[in-house]
Amino acid sequence: MIKASAAYARPSSCRSGSYVAIVAAVLVACASRASAQTTTEYPLAIADRPILLNAGMTELDISADFPTFLKTDAMGNPTTTRSGFADNGRPGFAVTHSFGPVQVTAGVGPLFYGAVSWKTRAVPAVLSISLTSNLSARTDPPSDFYDAQSFAVSHKVVVSPGRFAVYGRASAALIEYSTRLDRGMASAGHIVWLSAHASGELQITPRLGMYFGASVRGPASESSNFHDTSTLASDIELRMALGTWDLYGSFELSNLTSTLLTYTSFGFSKRWGR
Repeated sequence: MIKASAAYARPSSCRSGSYVAIVAAVLVACASRASAQTTTEYPLAIADRPILLNAGMTELDISADFPTFLKTDAMGNPTTTRSGFADNGRPGFAVTHSFGPVQVTAGVGPLFYGAVSWKTRAVPAVLSISLTSNLSARTDPPSDFYDAQSFAVSHKVVVSPGRFAVYGRASAALIEYSTRLDRGMASAGHIVWLSAHASGELQITPRLGMYFGASVRGPASESSNFHDTSTLASDIELRMALGTWDLYGSFELSNLTSTLLTYTSFGFSKRWGR
């Protein structure tokens, strides 16, 4: 599932991000030289699944995402706009491949997305860098654009094999964007978000699993014309495993401390390899 968090969902060019391609090339080159290691078959139960795919595996994910957008009315007050089936003419597509300890993801949906993750075999288990952008042209005065560059660490602990696991993630993201407000004025700048997410992975039946979690984030730095504050979010996802196929549906509530935003997604994924 390709998702720009509903809390980030301001109208969205890629002004930076070459470092992602450079680091990706270096990590993939290192992975290709690593000696082959024996891996177990990819688990059916979500509680037993590793954070990254097994070496040599490829996954295709296709989803339909329905966010709520935060806008500003003519009086400067925040309002929300929900998207429905008739508004979503561009589903999300993502392809992920594992080169041993290094995993690469590229996708497109409401935004373009690329990520490189490295399995450390230590604590934290995974380090990741990512770039998200709408790749639109810049104009003067500024038109809508959105660039996000992030670094994250994540770890997972299987509490009860085949039944329950816990997952944690911490990240820092630099976001640069411009948006033309409803009253015709343009606002542009940057913000640095620090966030943390914790979730549980519960296996309900041998094929049906549920993710549930909560996250908190706050601005570490932002342009003087922005006034974002710390906020909370919660999410839940049901995932049905059918061999090498997964069917899923997820729902997120964000901005719990201010203007409530929702994000709903439905999709499926197909894996090749073991």
